[in-house]
Amino acid sequence: RVRGRRRPVMRQLCLLFCLVLFCATSIFCHLIIRENSGGSKPRNAQRMNILNEIIRKQISIKFFVVSYDSTFPEAARLAFEAALAIWETELFITEPITITAHWESVPVGVVATTLPTVYAKLDAVPYPEFGYPKALAKQYLKTDPDPGTYDIDMTFSKDLPWYFGLDGIVPPTELDFVSAALHELGHGLGFIGLPHVNENGEGTISTAFGPLIFSKFVVDGRGHPLVGYSDPSTTLNKLLTGNDLYLSGKYLLSKGEGPAKLYAPSEFSIAATLSHFSELYYPHGDPNALMTPFLDRGEAVHDIGDLLRGFLKDIGWGPDRALPKPVSPGSSCGSCCSTSLPDGEHPESCKICCPCGQLAECEKNSEGISCSCTEALILE
Repeated sequence: RVRGRRRPVMRQLCLLFCLVLFCATSIFCHLIIRENSGGSKPRNAQRMNILNEIIRKQISIKFFVVSYDSTFPEAARLAFEAALAIWETELFITEPITITAHWESVPVGVVATTLPTVYAKLDAVPYPEFGYPKALAKQYLKTDPDPGTYDIDMTFSKDLPWYFGLDGIVPPTELDFVSAALHELGHGLGFIGLPHVNENGEGTISTAFGPLIFSKFVVDGRGHPLVGYSDPSTTLNKLLTGNDLYLSGKYLLSKGEGPAKLYAPSEFSIAATLSHFSELYYPHGDPNALMTPFLDRGEAVHDIGDLLRGFLKDIGWGPDRALPKPVSPGSSCGSCCSTSLPDGEHPESCKICCPCGQLAECEKNSEGISCSCTEALILE
């Protein structure tokens, strides 16, 4: 585990996961259609005012740069940029975020799909052992490590009865495009876990670039971190299908609602499990319903909700974005821990700061000396 080397994940889904998951098209995060009998009104007047300003003053999007398919409808573009305007009020952004948006057919019952480009092994982030979405990694790096790769790849169904209005008053037979765009952008910005169950029935949250930063904040019902379990393992499979996983974090918990219940039903879904809030806990009409896996016809959700707002700050989207602090040999860094090589050496080339609850490891290997953080508790 060598720190300091950037490893860009392949930019296309089939390239990214064909060796790991074999079924490449299934690992996009999906937003699923669900029928509903009535329309819905937006719950946040401030964000609706932002939407109105786009129309009245033609406000340009400052930090998002979007490349649209030539067939992407103009009305859909306006609704998409309305969603981007909402996100710009929620995030601390210093580096542009690039998006490619497609207008194509998707599997029946699916509204849209999204996958962020992910980078791992970055020294510039607080937890280099986790994969970070490129959009967030750039905020730490202060530059774009690969300008030729989009940060977020999104596809919206061209075959659905979309409502492109910005008022949130959605006819009961139509699907609100602003809500779908907000949801999919949430995945692209880091609300995504991408678990998998292999042919041996073992669950895993690791990918070609390790677990994603999202998984760092997932705990089970006993409060044990998901990344503390053996991976892959049948235990992880049981957890992914046990309806007992939660999203935690300092800022999320500060909202006063406790850990956020995640979607982990008994039937595993590679596109929905772990990467969404529970539909039962945050149903249609709940302030935190944006990142549930289902979108009802007639439903409008134009507020990202306090739980998602807190989580995004936990992974680094807030103005107090945490930076990694190197540990001096043999010392501690704030509430962090450090360790030394078994022979007592403290190499200057291996400095790491791990949060409490994790252990710093320094080791020699064929490439020299490496440092990493590991959970102190390993549960079989």
